[in-house]
Amino acid sequence: VEIIRPPKDVLEAPESDVIFEAELNKDKVEVKWLRNNMIIVQGDKHQMMSEGKVHRLQVCNIKPRDQGEYRFVAKDKDARAKLELAAVPIIKVTDLNLVIDAGKPFTMTLPYDAYPRGEAEWFKEDSATSEYVSLPKQNVDTTADITSFRLFDPKRTDRGRYKIVIRNKHGKGEAYINLNVIDVPGPIQNLNVIDTCDGEVSLAWDEPETDGGSKILGYVIERRDVLRKTWTFVTDRAENTEFTVTGLQKGIEYLFCVSARNRIGTGEPVETDIPVEAKNKFDVPDAPLNVQVKDVNKFGVTIT
Repeated sequence: VEIIRPPKDVLEAPESDVIFEAELNKDKVEVKWLRNNMIIVQGDKHQMMSEGKVHRLQVCNIKPRDQGEYRFVAKDKDARAKLELAAVPIIKVTDLNLVIDAGKPFTMTLPYDAYPRGEAEWFKEDSATSEYVSLPKQNVDTTADITSFRLFDPKRTDRGRYKIVIRNKHGKGEAYINLNVIDVPGPIQNLNVIDTCDGEVSLAWDEPETDGGSKILGYVIERRDVLRKTWTFVTDRAENTEFTVTGLQKGIEYLFCVSARNRIGTGEPVETDIPVEAKNKFDVPDAPLNVQVKDVNKFGVTIT
């Protein structure tokens, strides 16, 4: 008896069915199959078939424990082949959009399939050059089926496009995450006092350059007597970019500060530069000086 076609090595993904096939130069020869020198018995896991000179062994739903050396024996002849699980990394979600809040720790996570397990590398796109820059490995955690990247203190600058590459010896898989980080609004712009009258000061300003990625819900306004160090809350519900502060005292100079707020919180405040009094712009004129009577006659008086 001669083995004219020995079984071949098999590389296949986990949970697949694989077949080893061997051919002899004669038929009706009794054969057996072994795995790691243990005789294989017919059953649900292993199915052995013989058709004339051709003999097959099917291994069903292969698992890591099924890997090893398989041996085909026909009388005093034998041949060997190896079974190895092999799967190129496949990332289950390849383009993901995430929205998170600034300042709250967050972990970006991607599930994947691979055998053997993959090694992951995370990159972030440089907004200036559009090139991807490798991220710190200490923030990356990769298990047999998940890779993750930890943001300990997310900031607005962390938003952007991330690239994830998972490799093993059989190949690689890639995926992308588009991350938006919602932060407090930026400072308001061009704060000015536009009018004053008795007990009131009117303010106007422009919207912040950035809303932090979330709609501005309103503006916070505070006032301060220049002789005091602490600010007094006025409102956090100013809806427009103009507001009149009322209830101010005459004869006192005030400073004002305004900040924008969204659902995350309140942005950096902006103060007025010059103290103002809450009074009418125009006062009663002073008494005239050097009043003299120049001429008196029966018709009237001339005063200068």
